[in-house]
Amino acid sequence: PNNNFINMIGFLLISGLLISYLISDRIFHGASLAKRVYKIRLVNKLNHNTPPMISIIHRRIIEIYLHPMFSKMNFLERSRYIDEKTGTKVVKIK
Repeated sequence: PNNNFINMIGFLLISGLLISYLISDRIFHGASLAKRVYKIRLVNKLNHNTPPMISIIHRRIIEIYLHPMFSKMNFLERSRYIDEKTGTKVVKIK
């Protein structure tokens, strides 16, 4: 009985961390912690506003899937590919 409780808490903790990672750009208003350090922001390609939640999640999943060590694309090609697929882009904050 006690083991089931620990498994449930572990599952909820891991799920919460995954969800917070996927939507961190929305939680931090378009700029996750790393983006704040580098002074960049994720915006919608068309109107430069905060992108829809589904675009943020889609971008995060593609970023995980196209890891630099396992992809033949260089950083610029990878970035443009992700921008094209998700309708978002990363811009420099002035």
